[in-house]
Amino acid sequence: MVSRMGSAQTPAEELRQILTRLENRVGQIGHGEKAAAAEMLDLLDQGGALIRQLTTGGGGDPAAEALRFNTITRQFDKKKATFLKQVGGAEALRQLRATREHEEDHWWWYADVRLEEERRLHRTHILQRAGIAAVVLIILTGLYMLFLAPDEATRERFRHEQDAEQALIDGNPAAAVIEADLALSWAPDDAGLLILKGIALELQGETEQAQALYDRAQELLGDTETFLASRAQTYMLAGHSDLALADAQHIIELDPNSALGHFLLGNANASLGNTFEAADNYERASELADATGQTELQAMARVQLANLTMMMQAPDLGSGTKPSE
Repeated sequence: MVSRMGSAQTPAEELRQILTRLENRVGQIGHGEKAAAAEMLDLLDQGGALIRQLTTGGGGDPAAEALRFNTITRQFDKKKATFLKQVGGAEALRQLRATREHEEDHWWWYADVRLEEERRLHRTHILQRAGIAAVVLIILTGLYMLFLAPDEATRERFRHEQDAEQALIDGNPAAAVIEADLALSWAPDDAGLLILKGIALELQGETEQAQALYDRAQELLGDTETFLASRAQTYMLAGHSDLALADAQHIIELDPNSALGHFLLGNANASLGNTFEAADNYERASELADATGQTELQAMARVQLANLTMMMQAPDLGSGTKPSE
């Protein structure tokens, strides 16, 4: 347990010292030791208790300090996934939680439960959108086949590409490689198919073969950003949002003003449950797309931001109450 501040003369002064320490601790989440992460929880407890004491028992108006405390807890909430890693994971937090007595509304002790609930809601949202997209795709595919009458090569490439993508979605990269090869037999220089096969190989640990395909795809596309964007989207399809996040970050390193890079970063963060970061990403993508006349991308970013906002406002999230375990 964190010791009381020896130099503080009043509860208000003690509170301000705690808030300063908390601001430093939260700013260093991910860079400190496990003990520092555990201490953060005790400091949050002390800060919350002092604000309650000052509010109910007199001794001054803690409005300014309460605002600082709320800002700190919002920042902590945004970084809770990184905090969990620093504290040693969900199991370590559960063990630590069992050794402490804390108030019911001290939700920071349940960062693991809170994070999992956010991810569950996001997965539900993604599945709902995927279902709608699948229906639209079926309709469009039917219209395509009925009215445009593509040649055999186009039809076969398209069919095997869809089967390869579905295999990735199903977590079967070996089948994805087979289907991607069949699609490539009809279109050997299709960069998207090369990336798709490369990811399927990478997921099986065949990194050298995968890199050779990535190099060829990038050569065909002639542009690093386009290549990274295509690969990030396929990583997302395969359920590897962490790898998509890395590609999106690489795009932004190459061009900090890439609207597409910020949009893809938003998609990856949203999938990983980093909702606040994703909202910032979509907002930035919308601003950059507007400035560069990318109206379609701007509209997509605004739609994703609206969807994310609705998800963040779902019950039991951000309510400041103990999540159900």
